[in-house]
Amino acid sequence: MDVRRFLATVGLLFGLAGVVYGQSGGAASKVTWAVEGDTLAPGEAGAVTLRASIADGWKMYAPDSPPPTVGVSVTTVEAARLAVSNEMDYTGASTTYDPHFGKEVHFFSGEARLRLPVSSPDDVPSGSYSLQGTLRFMVCTDEICLPPATESLEATMVIARP
Repeated sequence: MDVRRFLATVGLLFGLAGVVYGQSGGAASKVTWAVEGDTLAPGEAGAVTLRASIADGWKMYAPDSPPPTVGVSVTTVEAARLAVSNEMDYTGASTTYDPHFGKEVHFFSGEARLRLPVSSPDDVPSGSYSLQGTLRFMVCTDEICLPPATESLEATMVIARP
C-alpha cells in the first residue's frame, strides 16, 4: 500500500470515528424531560405538562413540523379511567427555512412546554391515576441530526372532590 492510500484510509477512519462520537448518546442525551399532572375534580379537564430542556446548539422539532423532521409526539399506552388527547398544545416554537430539509420547519430551542389535554368523567372516584405512554422526538444542530428517540412517559393525575 502506498503512503497516500494509507493516509487517506487513516483519515477516513478518524473522520468516521468523529461522526460516531458526535452522535454518542443519541437524541435522548440532548433533551431532559420533566412531567407533571394536574389535580382535577371529577368531570374537569386539565393537562399533563411536559417540559423539555434542550441542550445548547440543538433544536427539537415541534409537533406540527413537516416530514422528514419528526415532531414531538405522545402515544398513550394506559390512562386508567381518564380521557387523554394525543393532540398537544404548545407555545414558543420558532419557524425558519431549513436548507437541509428544503422547507420551513417548526422547532424549539432552549426550552419547550407542551400540554397533553386530559379529562375525567363525572363518576370517577377520588384518588391518584397513572398515565403512561411513549414520547418520540428528534433533535438537530445546523450540521447534524440525530435519529429520533423514544422515551417512556409517566405522570400521575390526582382526582380530588371539591
